[in-house]
Amino acid sequence: MPFKAASNNFSGDVTQWADVQPHVYYAPYLNPVDGLNYTLRFVNESFHNHVRGGYYASVSFMDEQFGRIIQGLYKYNLWNNTVVSFMGDHGWHLGEQGCWAKFTNFEVSVRVPLIIRIPGMN
Repeated sequence: MPFKAASNNFSGDVTQWADVQPHVYYAPYLNPVDGLNYTLRFVNESFHNHVRGGYYASVSFMDEQFGRIIQGLYKYNLWNNTVVSFMGDHGWHLGEQGCWAKFTNFEVSVRVPLIIRIPGMN
């Protein structure tokens, strides 16, 4: 996941902020299925919040860019004869169920945004 976004949406690289300590702690985990011991890696809540902020800033940045496209369609009088479709990648865990990234089939990570606007159709 990128930790940088446009400066008007986000104030920089979260890993360089003084108050963000990517404090890592580990917890032992015995897998009941295979009987093997594993170690789970966790980071503190401060880091979670800053990573979420970076993710939301990236989403806001893309929303702004999409808005610029729509404004251009209106400006050049193309809105009424242009099909607009928007589809995104599947979701990204932001700490829900203790998960980060894209590796589960939980609801949050399998939803895909799909928006289609066809002139003359409601």
